[in-house]
Amino acid sequence: MCRNITFFNLANMNDNLVTIATFGNVIDAQMALGKLENAGVKAVLFDENVGNLFNVLVGGIKLKIREEDKEEAIRILNEQDESL
Repeated sequence: MCRNITFFNLANMNDNLVTIATFGNVIDAQMALGKLENAGVKAVLFDENVGNLFNVLVGGIKLKIREEDKEEAIRILNEQDESL
C-alpha cells in the first residue's frame, strides 16, 4: 500500500496534539485517518503497531490531530458518507 504520509514535527510544541478517537483495530483507524487526510486535516495514529493483544493495554489505537483542528476533524468524522 502506497500513500502520502503526513508527519507532525513532534519536537515543535506548537503542535499540541489531542486524541479525538480511539479504535480497537487498525482498519477502522486507517479509514478515519484517510477521511481526515482527504479533507486536508493533518492527522497521525499512535500505538498503531502494538498488535491486537496489546491494544487493550495501551488504550487502543489513538487518532491525534492538532488542537486547533479538533472541531473540524470531529465534524468530518461525524459526517455521513454520501456515497453509501
